[in-house]
Amino acid sequence: MDAAELIPQYIAAGLAVLPLHSAPGGRCTCRKPDCRVLPDGAVLGSPGKHPLTRHGKDDATTDLGVIAEWAARFPGCNWGGRPPVGAIILDVDPRNGGATTLVALQDQHGRLPRTLTARTGSGGFHIWLSYDGPTRGKLGEGIDIKSNSGYVVLPPSLHASGGRYEWISERPAAYAPQWVRDLLNPPRREFTGTPSGDIAPLVRFVTESVEGERNRRLFWATCRAAEQGVDPAPLIAAAESIGVPAHEARATARSAMNTAGSTPAGRAS
Repeated sequence: MDAAELIPQYIAAGLAVLPLHSAPGGRCTCRKPDCRVLPDGAVLGSPGKHPLTRHGKDDATTDLGVIAEWAARFPGCNWGGRPPVGAIILDVDPRNGGATTLVALQDQHGRLPRTLTARTGSGGFHIWLSYDGPTRGKLGEGIDIKSNSGYVVLPPSLHASGGRYEWISERPAAYAPQWVRDLLNPPRREFTGTPSGDIAPLVRFVTESVEGERNRRLFWATCRAAEQGVDPAPLIAAAESIGVPAHEARATARSAMNTAGSTPAGRAS
């Protein structure tokens, strides 16, 4: 099916759409030299994936009149869609280990339900699920989470590699299983550490974080600990207690330690 047939179906399902650049021959129609596919297959930028309109994803609409104008103005463009509130997409990218991660997660927790699924032009998958809770940027290595705050490329768009996006299951989006919900929004655990001295206020600063500022607070607190020569381990434990995945907390703390070490206050005299 072509875009003229699919877009009305998207609108009927409550999905706002927007026009995206295309990338015929691997070169994006934005014409920027750093937005294309190189001869060896490496990808620079986001060819064929970024918006054609001034306000990007915020221009997404369900107005068929506006969409018809875009189709006439941008013939051959790709199309993106903003997921409705209450829906998320697991963006599985095999090139970054997403397929391996998904297999491991399902082996550990159980299979995902049958649900609305598209094959991406690069050979990955967009797996749609119903979910209305807090989200993270990733479910795991190579699996990004897309929600109403962003957009995804929709079938029948053409990937810069030449592959076409296509639906492989058109059944309604299933409810996210509990294990997906737990990974996206881990339950808070009471911090049982007994910090002392200068690090106690920093631990409190981390544990009082709310959704959306946890990593930022951990980074800031770890920088302060590094400047004082204090072990940041209690900060990492505090971050884990409020739902930051262990690998993510360690990576944030490591980045903060490196940053603090590169500043005059963080370098040994």
